[in-house]
Amino acid sequence: MTSPPSLTPESRWSDEHVEQFIGRLLQFGVILAAAVTLFGAIILLAHNGGTVADFRVFKGASPELRSVGAIVRGVIALDGRAITQLGLVLLILTPVARVAQQAAGLLPDAIQRKFMQKAGVDRMAALLTAIDIVRRGGTISLVGVYGGMADPMPMLQIFDKQIQLRMGQANVRRWSSQILPLLTDEDPLHVDSFATHHLPLSDGPAAYESFQQKNDGMVKVLLNP
Repeated sequence: MTSPPSLTPESRWSDEHVEQFIGRLLQFGVILAAAVTLFGAIILLAHNGGTVADFRVFKGASPELRSVGAIVRGVIALDGRAITQLGLVLLILTPVARVAQQAAGLLPDAIQRKFMQKAGVDRMAALLTAIDIVRRGGTISLVGVYGGMADPMPMLQIFDKQIQLRMGQANVRRWSSQILPLLTDEDPLHVDSFATHHLPLSDGPAAYESFQQKNDGMVKVLLNP
């Protein structure tokens, strides 16, 4: 019995993959729109190449080409004007995927929360990396908050590697009776001195960089607003 094929990071949807997909989609859309428009122009010139155009009066699209159904019927009939119109429509629709992705981040918080509860997707790079590197039969503990209801999970790899996932909110009420007596002025756990650095909020970006590089013995940082 052979094991299921291992899923690599390249075979799954990560943030980088989404960006690459949208980029390729935009390229394909522009090329397709240009090809359709060129094809329609060739047919239009072949049928009306000898007609002299009067540019003194602006004429918009013909009434029969102002609906999607009419354009489709014209394309089926190999009408050059309809094919050209279809190319222009494709060019207009091409950036929709990019606009939709960017617009999602501009929604009000209340709408974003509803969206995440129905169709939201988290940034999965860290979790997918953990799934890749954990040993067979190992356990992955999620300390971050994942709130997307449509997160793509590599279930085949999780099943094949027999991975256990541990996550959830802290059981505050269960442990509060034991923890609170330790948070006294005597500070038996030395929580008051646990923070190695106290910095203003404006130094946050630099603090993140220093923490990542572990400069100056940085372990815990408190940002003061």
